[in-house]
Amino acid sequence: KAVEWFTKASVQGDSDAMFALGLYWMNGWGCDQDYTKAVEWYTKASAQGHSGAMFNLGVYWMNGWGCDQDYTTAFKWFAKASAQGHREAMNNLGACYSDGHGCDQNKTTAFEWYKKSAQLGCKNAQDNLNSAALGANGNEQSHTSKRRKTEASTGTSQSHTSKRRKTEASTGTSDSDDHILHD
Repeated sequence: KAVEWFTKASVQGDSDAMFALGLYWMNGWGCDQDYTKAVEWYTKASAQGHSGAMFNLGVYWMNGWGCDQDYTTAFKWFAKASAQGHREAMNNLGACYSDGHGCDQNKTTAFEWYKKSAQLGCKNAQDNLNSAALGANGNEQSHTSKRRKTEASTGTSQSHTSKRRKTEASTGTSDSDDHILHD
């Protein structure tokens, strides 16, 4: 029933309803899970300026969920959401710069984006800053793709190491679980 009501609101141009439909299709809530439809609704919400939808599109393009994997397109979406102050997108933009995904690799710029994101309260960015600082001191390898775990939030717990460099799609679960509804 919720999908029906969100669809009606979306037809009226409600970007939050469009974003919600993306979440419903992503998670299979009240409908069959369909990443392609999630991408369609996130794209519509993004056209209305919805930063959470832009962030999720970045995650989808990064992973090839419902679309072809394309780091350049993922980077573009993370940059658009970051320009609107989206803290998780800033973290993921830092990860793109760290690994050269969709852009030239630049550790200094990566660190700057992690710092901006961490200052806004992003736990993953705080972990990335700690990893970068340890790596700079030679105590730990920093900025490696091996640390990154690119996934959609499912509400399940993960080890501290896997939380350090992950990119996630928003699902609406609590911030204390490191899974944030981005609006």
